[in-house]
Amino acid sequence: MLLLSLLAGFVAVGVIFTVKGVNPLYALWKILAGSFGSLYGISETITKAIPLILIGSGLTLAFRAKFWNIGAESQLLMGAIFATWVGLNLGPRLPGWVVIPLMFLVGFVGGAIWGILPAVFKVRFGVNEVISTLMLNYVAYFGGLYLINFHFRDKDAGYLVSYQLPQTAWLKQFVPGTRMHYGILLSIVFAAAVAYMARKDELWVEIARPWGRLAWFTLTLGIGIGAMWAYVTLGWGGYWAWDPVENAALMPWLTGTAFLHSVMIQEKKGMFKGWNVALIVSTYLLVVMGTLNVRGGLVSSVHAFAESNIGWFMLFFLLVMSIFSAFLDHGNRPYRLLYVKIR
Repeated sequence: MLLLSLLAGFVAVGVIFTVKGVNPLYALWKILAGSFGSLYGISETITKAIPLILIGSGLTLAFRAKFWNIGAESQLLMGAIFATWVGLNLGPRLPGWVVIPLMFLVGFVGGAIWGILPAVFKVRFGVNEVISTLMLNYVAYFGGLYLINFHFRDKDAGYLVSYQLPQTAWLKQFVPGTRMHYGILLSIVFAAAVAYMARKDELWVEIARPWGRLAWFTLTLGIGIGAMWAYVTLGWGGYWAWDPVENAALMPWLTGTAFLHSVMIQEKKGMFKGWNVALIVSTYLLVVMGTLNVRGGLVSSVHAFAESNIGWFMLFFLLVMSIFSAFLDHGNRPYRLLYVKIR
């Protein structure tokens, strides 16, 4: 179904290009080459995809509940406006490990308030949610323009732009030299959590297994190359006494290997369902822990960037995800009522 959807999209876009007198194959090639043909293109594509993944995760729950939300754009925009206010006013006075979580929290509240309005209109006045959510997109857009013009505008700039957020309010770079930030980790977590909440049956195994194999193969390849480097550069001593960074990479490999084996038992016997969820969560958390080792200055290594100040942010993120994951499969999870309704 996914391949058919992609093919239908390419065909529809190709028809439009053909009508406009443009070679569709050449146009599609340029689009793909610009998006994935270089490190810059890949990083920018992922950066632009982060908010779309978050929006899609939220819309999945709304659509499963038969609420046709067409206003995700305005809800994202209102969340950004709320978060921007926090960043501009509190960012210069508070440390980053306080400002960034606060921006997330206030942004969630802003988007939620904007999302509640169509629900109130529907319950109280019988307004169709398709109409109300669609119209609120324009309200949020022009409201954002007003705020930029009269409250957030950088008067020293020669064009319409808001003040730049202080660096304490910036998410750290996930890949140095690019704009790709650690929001990609959050988007993956939320997308996985929504998939688990919305469809807790054997389908998630079919989805997770091929992606798990791909991640396991990639990590195996990286560990193998690291072992070869250690042997060639440092000799047998380096091969047998691996660098702490390679050890950090080995930990999620072990849990990932365990998942690929135990998931076969779940498919055939229906056993180890909770165990497999725990293995997936552990693998993800260990990957985050490895990133913390490399970028947070916890270890002294030729591979570690000890001068980075991202350690506290990564530690906070790791703790939050650990707590969230601990309650993911708990019988009294807070989203149980929502889970029952969307089923």
